[in-house]
Amino acid sequence: MQLSRVSRDDDVAGESAEKKPDAALVAAMAEGEAQALRELSARYGASLLALVFRFLADQADAEEVVADVLWQAWREAALYDPARGSVAAWLVAMARSRAIDRLRAQACANQIPNPPLTQLRSCTAPNAGES
Repeated sequence: MQLSRVSRDDDVAGESAEKKPDAALVAAMAEGEAQALRELSARYGASLLALVFRFLADQADAEEVVADVLWQAWREAALYDPARGSVAAWLVAMARSRAIDRLRAQACANQIPNPPLTQLRSCTAPNAGES
């Protein structure tokens, strides 16, 4: 009995031998392909979670923010412009913004006198008449 060799081009355990480029995944997401979002999440989810956790220091909050970022990526996939940066940079920028927004919201809700990031804006919005 002769054993057959599995080549690198063969589909092993249902996985494709070639990975789609990130930009192709985002384009597929823009067309409604949920599998593309799953693949992008598998590629970047852990890194995004680590980044957001550094801001928030709370696992549950970090997981929620990452889920929000991936949902935003799904909704705004058609707006992604590769000329402005990589998919990773796009996701990191969204994650950073949402993490800072979460910190601002927590600071306002708790009226923390000195929030962890000095660049956080005041909890109150400027008056409409002020410049």
